[in-house]
Amino acid sequence: MRKTAPFKQTLVAFAAAILLPSSHCALRAGTFFADFNSGLPEGTAVFGNATISASGGYTNSGCLKLTTAVNGQNGGFIITNDLDNGTAIVSFLARFQLLIGGGNGADGFSFNFAPDLPLGTISQEGAGSGLSVEFDTYPNGSADTAQAIDIKVGGTEQATTFYESLRTGTFVDVVIQLNPDNTLSVVYDGTYIYSNLNLTAYGYVAAAGSLFGLGASTGGVNDNHWVDNLSIVTHTNGAAFVNSFQPQFRKLAPNGIVGVSPNSSINIVLTDHATQVNTNSIALQLDGNSVSPSITTNGAGDTFVSYLPSIPFPYSSIHSVSLVFADNATPTPQTTTLQYGFVVVDTPFVPGAYVTVFSDGFETYNSAAAPLDKNYSGPISPNNFAPNGSGNPWFGPAPPNARVVGTTGGVVPHGGTNMITGSAQFDGDENWYNISYRLRGGQVIYGNCMLDWWFYDPSGPGDTGFQDYVALGFYDTAPTNTDYPVYNAPTNSHTGSLNYLVTEVQRISLGASPNMSDNPGAGSAFDSGRYQARVVGGELDYAYGWRNTTVSRSIGWHHGRIVAGQPTNNTANIYFYIDDMANPTFVENSTTTYGFNVIEINTGTGSTLGSFDDVSFALAVPPSISVTTSGNNAVLTWAGSGWTLQSAPSASGPYTDVSGATSGYSYDTTSATMQFFRLRN
Repeated sequence: MRKTAPFKQTLVAFAAAILLPSSHCALRAGTFFADFNSGLPEGTAVFGNATISASGGYTNSGCLKLTTAVNGQNGGFIITNDLDNGTAIVSFLARFQLLIGGGNGADGFSFNFAPDLPLGTISQEGAGSGLSVEFDTYPNGSADTAQAIDIKVGGTEQATTFYESLRTGTFVDVVIQLNPDNTLSVVYDGTYIYSNLNLTAYGYVAAAGSLFGLGASTGGVNDNHWVDNLSIVTHTNGAAFVNSFQPQFRKLAPNGIVGVSPNSSINIVLTDHATQVNTNSIALQLDGNSVSPSITTNGAGDTFVSYLPSIPFPYSSIHSVSLVFADNATPTPQTTTLQYGFVVVDTPFVPGAYVTVFSDGFETYNSAAAPLDKNYSGPISPNNFAPNGSGNPWFGPAPPNARVVGTTGGVVPHGGTNMITGSAQFDGDENWYNISYRLRGGQVIYGNCMLDWWFYDPSGPGDTGFQDYVALGFYDTAPTNTDYPVYNAPTNSHTGSLNYLVTEVQRISLGASPNMSDNPGAGSAFDSGRYQARVVGGELDYAYGWRNTTVSRSIGWHHGRIVAGQPTNNTANIYFYIDDMANPTFVENSTTTYGFNVIEINTGTGSTLGSFDDVSFALAVPPSISVTTSGNNAVLTWAGSGWTLQSAPSASGPYTDVSGATSGYSYDTTSATMQFFRLRN
């Protein structure tokens, strides 16, 4: 587990990056690596709730589980061996894969390097008098900026950087590099959070006998905090080093798309320290082939290595980079090898053909501020009352909820003469449309669908009072045989409310968020200058599943769209669009397996009333079926997922679902009667 001697070694990155020098001279280096596949590594210890698990790691291998998604846990992992036998470490490269998520968001993870680490549990706040990198996912007070990656020296927080995507729910690559010039770089999921942060300014001094330790905690809410493939390389003397390198393996874009651009260039910065880079020694390889990069210097000790391929990288492709350079050390130059990889984004999602199965411009309803709710039978006249299960499809809790209006306050409806708006400030109006009952014969839909609408933002950036939004949702209280639930309590006070007694709920929301923090009084990532999207239970959030989009707010009508892609195991990627219908502003998986059974419009949520118009819901057109023969069997195949195969004795039907049929379905043409087949959404 430990090596302290002259050595020549090159290791290849398993996922993100590795930066290991090799040398012909006496470059003192200590090394540690653990994939956790064989239990607790030699020279280490676990404390508290931390365990070594045989499964759950990257590619489902063994891993270190500091906490699971259970409240009130605290775990610690300490490398109890001093990797350099008491000599002060002047630089190190730590790389590992980290999973944060799977729970409801707390408290975080810490990486620590100090001479006085406790042989016990370590929280996300870190421990010891040395260096701590804190991955904080829960805001504990007004000064807490979670989600954030913080740097502590001597137990005092010296730098903080908000990072909205800590909770990815999957393993991501982490690189923590203490450079010989006493600067620190931290890379999370392919993004440089800190690049050459000057630790000298905060009083950090390398201390002999320092140990490495990891820690994590949960509290009243929780998350998994798991680590795999932990590699640490230390050095006790200075030399020229790799300052930064891009692109890295897994890059999470601001809109939630994983991968780097096909037009990415390779950019590596080398920095002199104690020794200088020999620019004539630089050799770069891409995917095992030598390439000729651009090599420049700035006269201040930095060497820039850059290469842009003549042809863009293919979508979904994975690439490897290798860089070798030598310095001017005497009598023998030191050779450093950098090897890492990166992944290119998948082919952009392009929605196919859709059929609109419901649309409403609110033109058929009574206006003059009449309640939209069909279950409202109060004194306001005219109203839009309709029997449950017929007529007006919109209903909601505690009517009147949204109201149908014409041109109001200078706002002209987007289409026609009517639109809807909230009844009053802070009224919390909700109106639902039951997709399951109205469109799906009582079934939920898991994907291959599109919700489209227009919304009016009356105030633009900076107004936190505008909090209205639209959602594609699921409530287990939504009936399958009529529009809304009816309760037999003495007052029937909950009739029409899907919120009453609900136990399973999902909202895929887009608009202006009413949730600006999940911990009152704490710091928040909410940006009133942008619109927000929400996936309940999603990992990429700042509060309750909400996430800032990349679209800036502005006064006027805006086009909103939510597309649920092809479902896999009853979940689907969700694509959020505002105004730009070609490029999603955010992408995230639906997370829960409930599917969708309602459209939800939320109005009058805050102090500023917005407006909505021209709502529509569409289903994707199923692909064509291809038929081949195999012996006596006809084999039916089709593209994509989420479609239901149906059969009938004649072309005109009646068609019934073929239970459990998937693409590649085989039908015996000799022992069964003639059948016609089709796909339905």
